[in-house]
Amino acid sequence: MGGGVLVTIDIDASSLEMLKRLAGKELTEKLVFIKADLRNLDFIKDDYFDLACLYYTIHTIESTTPGGVRRVLKEIRRVLRPGGLLIAVENYATFEPIDGAQWLLLELARVENEINALLGTREVDVEYDPEELCALLTEAGYRNPTYRKIDNGSIDPTLLTWALYLKDRARDIPDQDAREKVLAKLRTLISEAEKTGIRSSPTYALYARK
Repeated sequence: MGGGVLVTIDIDASSLEMLKRLAGKELTEKLVFIKADLRNLDFIKDDYFDLACLYYTIHTIESTTPGGVRRVLKEIRRVLRPGGLLIAVENYATFEPIDGAQWLLLELARVENEINALLGTREVDVEYDPEELCALLTEAGYRNPTYRKIDNGSIDPTLLTWALYLKDRARDIPDQDAREKVLAKLRTLISEAEKTGIRSSPTYALYARK
């Protein structure tokens, strides 16, 4: 690490604690953990960091804080030194499934939207295609944003846990007919997922300089 400092920031204290456990004692002693909102990093001076990484972060912001992504990108740019690099890793918002396991992901996402509508809740995540994020970065003042595809997605066991969570949420739908229709869809999709697994979305990495 030389004379530099590696800082990890999250608004959720439990996520920071989980990261500490995953990192282990030796690595944890080399890190600085800060609970903070990325929209407001006023405790960090301008032009401080050489590199900033947003790892599967951007898609969690906009649904809970409209306009939040623009604010975060501008704040990250402020704390980067001139020429500093931002790297963001995200899932593609739109894509053609490469197999049945990835088709299940899209179908479950549609069911999740249906559940949210029936329960009157907002969508959890707002995904961006790389071209959209490049446009937002240019708007925020970054130079030469580019991206590359990382992979086509992989079989992810945690996505089956998500599917079972959707089944639990569906039981709270007040309209009985609608509830039974959604649960029937989920039973079919989960049964198939238990055989094939669920493939995650394809991912990309995006790069831009201050």
